[in-house]
Amino acid sequence: MSERKKLHPITCILNSLKQLKSMIIPLIGLVAIGHKGDSSGDWLSLITTGIALIIVLAAGIVKWLRFSYRVEEGELRIEYGLFIKKKRYIPLERIQSLSFSEGILQRPFGLVKVVVETAGSNLHEAEAELTAIGKSEAANLEKKINEWKSVKKLTDDVLIDKRELLHYKISTKDLLTMSATSGGVGVILSAILALLTQIDNFLPYKRLFNEASSIFQGSIFFLISLIILGLIAAWLLSVLFTFLKYSNFTLSEINNDLIITRGMLEKRKVTIPLNRIQAIRVSENPIRGLFGYTSVFIESAGGNIEDQESRNILLLPMVKREAFPNILHTFLKDYHFQIELRKPPSRARVNYLAREIIKMLPMIVILLLIFRTYGLFSLCLLVYPFMISHFRYHAAGWSIQHQQLTLRYRRFLKHTVYMKKNRIQSIEASSTWFQKRKRLASIHSTVKSTGLATETNVRYLSDTDIETIYKWYLPN
Repeated sequence: MSERKKLHPITCILNSLKQLKSMIIPLIGLVAIGHKGDSSGDWLSLITTGIALIIVLAAGIVKWLRFSYRVEEGELRIEYGLFIKKKRYIPLERIQSLSFSEGILQRPFGLVKVVVETAGSNLHEAEAELTAIGKSEAANLEKKINEWKSVKKLTDDVLIDKRELLHYKISTKDLLTMSATSGGVGVILSAILALLTQIDNFLPYKRLFNEASSIFQGSIFFLISLIILGLIAAWLLSVLFTFLKYSNFTLSEINNDLIITRGMLEKRKVTIPLNRIQAIRVSENPIRGLFGYTSVFIESAGGNIEDQESRNILLLPMVKREAFPNILHTFLKDYHFQIELRKPPSRARVNYLAREIIKMLPMIVILLLIFRTYGLFSLCLLVYPFMISHFRYHAAGWSIQHQQLTLRYRRFLKHTVYMKKNRIQSIEASSTWFQKRKRLASIHSTVKSTGLATETNVRYLSDTDIETIYKWYLPN
């Protein structure tokens, strides 16, 4: 019988912080309400907040004390529970992947968090999670699981080759380009605005802003400078976060499992079995596209929808457009990436343009009603529908190569999705009355991804193209 093992004591703090994360808005609201009242209200809110923090910390300690795990008789056995003792036994052969991450609190102690995924994992949580264990213990656990699975797959008395094959490693130049062109500026600005709305009671930033602007006598130059400096600061923060997040990004393969490692401050290691891949998605940012770069994602079955890594697995963060097929072919030999797509018919151009104009019209009408004569300038917004419809029409396309369907479409990014016939859950066509008159229709293809259905839509193909795709998808 294997010895029961405990998580590192730092788990108490990690458990408490996880609980506090869900309580942060109510706690801030409680402190803010007390701050607006009299002195007795201040004391009451502080006492209530202190009691809540003590309860959360105590719960984290008890949760740590009640948690244990061990590997025994081909199973990962976990016992846990705050008030009621629960047991979870996971057969090792059912474990599809182990994901490792090193947070800021775990790294100083040489610890990692291990997330265990199986094919039947719950949509909202992993099958099991070891919050903080030593690196050597994590490596030993992974070794035991791989050895057990290798014995199960023993064929002709020959063990599966376990050599690690490095497929991709991000270069410093590509990492800097990726960081500089990331789309995280909006997220940073939203976070700053949300923070300012919460700390207004503690930091009188509005009064400080008014005093600073009065020094410059309400200069419009001062306001514009502040906006520009704010945008530059948000961009620099976005660059820094992206650089730290994807630093040392590598993609390798061991025993038919893809291993993704990345991160400087928080190191992560994600394992994706090749047989879980449902589709390949190549996404091209307009700015990165000018430099010939693209990003490659995979749609993977399994995982949980609460984890961003499970929902959107980045396979190649920054790679030259002409280089990614050669990289992917080393482990996805049955996919075709260098193909010629069939475009929508020329009569579909009007439909692409009409769709974008219809979406823009309500805004133009509102501006005309509010500003009347000056609202006529809103007609300049019609330039956008003409531009975006042009790009979306030229980006759209489809192709069939043996057992593979390829669809391409554009929203803001240009996406190309490669799907195998046996991985497609459904194909559906739709058309409006106006589209039918022009013999057009839209195709919708669905594959399974993280317990959900990921849909790919290409609009305004000819009805003969839709019929061809349908015939290909029907069982032989």
